Amino acid sequence: MNGPKLEVDETALVARLVELGMQPDELVPAGEGWWSRCYAFTDTVADERRVVRVGLRREYFEKDAIAATWACPDLPIPAVQAVDGFGEHWLAVSNYAAGEPLEHLGAERFNLVVPQLARALTALRTIEPPGAGWGEFDLTGEGRYPTWRSYVAAAFGASFDPEFRRADWRVGLEPSLATVVDASEHRLAELDLGEVPRRIVHADLLHGNVHVVDDGTAELQMTGIFDWGAGAYADPLLELACFEYWKPWHPGIDLAGLSEALVQPEPGNAADRRIACLILIGISHVAFTSSRPEVAEQARPIADRLVELIDL
Repeated sequence: MNGPKLEVDETALVARLVELGMQPDELVPAGEGWWSRCYAFTDTVADERRVVRVGLRREYFEKDAIAATWACPDLPIPAVQAVDGFGEHWLAVSNYAAGEPLEHLGAERFNLVVPQLARALTALRTIEPPGAGWGEFDLTGEGRYPTWRSYVAAAFGASFDPEFRRADWRVGLEPSLATVVDASEHRLAELDLGEVPRRIVHADLLHGNVHVVDDGTAELQMTGIFDWGAGAYADPLLELACFEYWKPWHPGIDLAGLSEALVQPEPGNAADRRIACLILIGISHVAFTSSRPEVAEQARPIADRLVELIDL
């Protein structure tokens, strides 16, 4: 999803890294996203390969530091070396994760990383959420919502992510989009969400946030899971629902293989839980895109995908 680019003074960034006790050899562009930019470098003081990310939200970088405490062999989350100010922005320095984005693998190679991806998601499900509540957790480890249903329902409102959406985003929607939003809200009210496990989820494993390398073994190796800004306490089915939702945009995703690898006993309301996850993804992105003129045209295909998936 193309959006505004963050302008970074690279000379000033090098100087800031030196102030923080590092000595970068050179900054190599390593990716960019909405209001963020990433560079790889070698810190010649520590003789280690690092990544520095510059962005607008300190809490996103601090959440990466929290998530790094959950790292284990099956859950490769890069250690965060520093989070600090950089002019009007923030920077985070973390260990470098080699490889290419998960969604760039293509169907054949994606299938080779499914076993490790399944192990990573299983490992994440075993970690006890450190705080109470549901939804995106803050720096105290608390979620904002009392129930899973209230978290999903908040996507229809004004305060779900006020920095990135208009409070009145539903006002002035073209009629066909408004119909999808209204029908989804009614569908949510009908769902059985009485028994839903509360787990930590990343909720954004595409979009360059998982790196994979081919080391010549039978499985491709995940080297890093980062950008935990959307990290939340939610239904663990949300991770699989994200892959399902965005598959038309990333046709190399082997959804069937990943689903099979993640098979485990689920409560009897698993079908309704899946629909709630898809509604959360779809409505939050319709709200976001319809609030941003630079991507407003993407609201229609996102809404169409929701209609297709939950048969509105």
